[in-house]
Amino acid sequence: MTWLGLSVSPDGQRAEPFRYPAWTYARIVKTIQHRYKIRYHPDHIRRLFKLHGLNHRRLRSPRPSLSVDVLPTLSPTLSPVAGGSCPDPSSCLPLGNMQDGAQAQELHSRSFFPEADVAFDQIEKKAGKNVLLKAEIAWRRAWNHYSQGNYEAAQDYVWESISLIKTHLDFPPDCRVADMLASARHVPHSVTRDTALTILCQALHVSGKSSVEQAKYWGKTDSIAEAELALRECLDLAISLDEWPLVGHTRLWLAILHSGLPTHDAKEHLQKSAGLFAGALGHVYSQRTQGILQYCEYDLRGARRSLLSALEQFADFGDARAMGPTFHLVSRAATRAHDYDSARRYAIVGALVHPYGFVLERLRDVKLLASEINGIVNSDRHVLDALRASKRNEFRLVHRVTHRLVDGDEPKMEALLRRNLSKIVRFLNPDFKAT
Repeated sequence: MTWLGLSVSPDGQRAEPFRYPAWTYARIVKTIQHRYKIRYHPDHIRRLFKLHGLNHRRLRSPRPSLSVDVLPTLSPTLSPVAGGSCPDPSSCLPLGNMQDGAQAQELHSRSFFPEADVAFDQIEKKAGKNVLLKAEIAWRRAWNHYSQGNYEAAQDYVWESISLIKTHLDFPPDCRVADMLASARHVPHSVTRDTALTILCQALHVSGKSSVEQAKYWGKTDSIAEAELALRECLDLAISLDEWPLVGHTRLWLAILHSGLPTHDAKEHLQKSAGLFAGALGHVYSQRTQGILQYCEYDLRGARRSLLSALEQFADFGDARAMGPTFHLVSRAATRAHDYDSARRYAIVGALVHPYGFVLERLRDVKLLASEINGIVNSDRHVLDALRASKRNEFRLVHRVTHRLVDGDEPKMEALLRRNLSKIVRFLNPDFKAT
């Protein structure tokens, strides 16, 4: 490992061809393969690092500090504004019983992802030898990176979480997840056993939907088999644990995975998910999934109707994480219907509420220019005023969800919107000079 350590500069980057802003086990695998023509599994690399007292996170770039100018006031008794794209059984897991853990989770639920990762990092340093707590933190960091479109980092944390669960349940490091599940069914029920399996189930869920997005939105067809395996394992485990909301959400992701295929599997999964959700938000995700299936069937009018209805309800829940990808889908449906002006508007508002991953990439698809956004960023007029004045419903939705994210604090709403707009400008043209 010496050559890898020496080849990484203090700021966490290596010379070309591997100029990464952050190192992950998957990226280390690629680097070794490039240099030595040898392919290792990321989990094997993790064990090697641990054996030699190394940690890939030492090679990461410095973490961002908390942006207090845009953060909401987090009270000691928290009530998250948004449900996530999978159910969050916080109350029965180690992190949910810690005040700083609950605050980190709320930062994530309010889409303050970099700040949430800093918070999770601080909690992890205090975890000591608590393997279950470390496993939960790894899963939540996987979810946090997945939400930002950082799929490789998300999978790294999934593997880390699974490895810690293997340690806790006394399974060998090379034990397959399927074998773990088969053996776990014969282990007597206990609080710690069920907690460990719940964390494992959530980690598999993140892994599955991460692979689905790579397959569906980035065209990586080799991720389809990985998605199918992870979601099927998650589904079986969730059923055995009676985690019915998670069963419902997993079926929705299986429906998305099978959408556009000449089978009835997608509709079957969608139908079987009905009635499994604990709250109203789960039904909104069902409606969005229905819109995705309609889009794949070229029912563009029905798709836009379903997706726009879901957006209205996501805004009421304050779920910006779900709104960004949903606006992305409406933009694609508008393009398919040759409504290019609407496609651009939906792409902009999607990135405005969730400037990450394929939602940001959509701006390039609709040929948006950095100068168009920069004019808004540097104008004297408040972004909030522009949103209020707009007669377009999609811009009003941005105002509604931003209002929920920062509890109606208008200066923080303005700061959050400008931060997202600035990120859009940097994405469209990293060399663009702000005026």
